[in-house]
Amino acid sequence: MKNTTFIEFILVFIVFTFFACSSSNDRQSKTLPEVQNGNNLMESANYFLKINDFNTALETYNQAFTQFTLVDHLEGKFLASLGIIKTSILLGKLDNAQTWLNKIKMFTKVPDKLLDQVELSLIEFHFSKKEYEIVKQLTDSPRISESSRSLYLPLAAYRAQALLTLNLDYSKELKMLLDIVQNFQEDKNSGSYYEPSDISYIYYTLGYIRSKEKKWESANSLFSRSLEIAKQIGDYKSIADNLFALGLVNKELGRLDQALDHFQRSSEIYQILKATSSAELTEAEMLITKILMNKNDSESIQKIMSLLSSTKNDELRDKIQKFLSEN
Repeated sequence: MKNTTFIEFILVFIVFTFFACSSSNDRQSKTLPEVQNGNNLMESANYFLKINDFNTALETYNQAFTQFTLVDHLEGKFLASLGIIKTSILLGKLDNAQTWLNKIKMFTKVPDKLLDQVELSLIEFHFSKKEYEIVKQLTDSPRISESSRSLYLPLAAYRAQALLTLNLDYSKELKMLLDIVQNFQEDKNSGSYYEPSDISYIYYTLGYIRSKEKKWESANSLFSRSLEIAKQIGDYKSIADNLFALGLVNKELGRLDQALDHFQRSSEIYQILKATSSAELTEAEMLITKILMNKNDSESIQKIMSLLSSTKNDELRDKIQKFLSEN
């Protein structure tokens, strides 16, 4: 699986989880139209994020920031800034993310409940730049154990992925996530401490790790659980990401019919969401699977050659070239 998909999954998850419990409910928000407009714009931006329209989400977060700034609503400005940072990372606009990270550090009198989000945004920034040594330093074990529930999961996930990429021991972080899953399975009442998106996210992260370990059957089970929950809560992007992951896993297990089915279903969602890069990657996987099923499939061979010529994704180009050279 690609790091890009993992980054998008975790960032969108964090935005939904954090903003869901961070709406402004003070007296000022009930009386000033600028704050009401800002809150409405934040809701719209979160929706655009959900449907994968990152450019519109970024524009709308900027509009919300303007509304909050007009009346010097500090918490609103802070939340809008976080949205701008996270969406900029998703768009690959890292210079803009850096600019807003520097700006947000200048905020004073920020409520304590929001302070941790600056550190988390910094971790997300370095993770997106593949600076895994810095991520490792920013997510040491004491920091994770002392964090709140809203930070516990992403910190553990970021650290596990960084350590995995650096070929270092990530067993402690893996155990943290496995313990949450086990407790949830043994005691359904524990679900009251976690939102459904939390549980879906944990299963996806574990599936990602197991796939990197080439433990395909375990990964298949974990992605299936994540998909089941994502469907229940209507998280479109997560549904597509899990279907795509299941396609990869089933391809590795030699279940080509099932792999192709999962790729086709994920492709349909990516196209609706206008997730161009994900749709292109999924198309490549569908063509590769069809060729594996029938080496003489001239139509699929022609299409993948065309995709090789047209793609601007270097990693995808390398993947196709490697496949063609080996087959």
